[in-house]
Amino acid sequence: MANEILVGVDGQVINVLEGDGPGILVSSIAGDDMLTGGANATNWLFGDANTLSHSTGGNDTIIAADDIWGDAATMINQSTGGLDTFVFALNNGNDVIHDFRQGDVIDLDGFTDLPAASAVAKLSMTFADLNIETIDTNSDGIRDSSVIQLDSQNSVTVIEVTGLLASDFLFIA
Repeated sequence: MANEILVGVDGQVINVLEGDGPGILVSSIAGDDMLTGGANATNWLFGDANTLSHSTGGNDTIIAADDIWGDAATMINQSTGGLDTFVFALNNGNDVIHDFRQGDVIDLDGFTDLPAASAVAKLSMTFADLNIETIDTNSDGIRDSSVIQLDSQNSVTVIEVTGLLASDFLFIA
């Protein structure tokens, strides 16, 4: 499949972007897509498709979204995901990664940019600086997900993943 670049509409009530279409079936290999959510909109971004069946996801980059699936919301019949990058920056809000897997990366490089009025240099952020807590997302009494609290207005919830490691993140050099 082709490598797509999709951008959501600013101010749209809901943007639903699917990198390679609503469903990828029958031994297909998805493209390496780049999806960017629209500003002032609710964004649901699927790096490859809503459903992968008997297929392989691409290595996608997802930027500025509310609800994110690097590969697909539903993966069936021995489908495998690609190595995806989830990119976050200042004023991203409270976002959710639904399918983070080993080898995927949470890119916080853009979050370290200071607003233009006060920017002299980028902040230096490391894994040790992150405030990560585990939460119970399905009310079963088990802490099954991680919340990365970046500041009072920005967070990233990683569904069904606890024990995030420094290697799961990308920071500025």
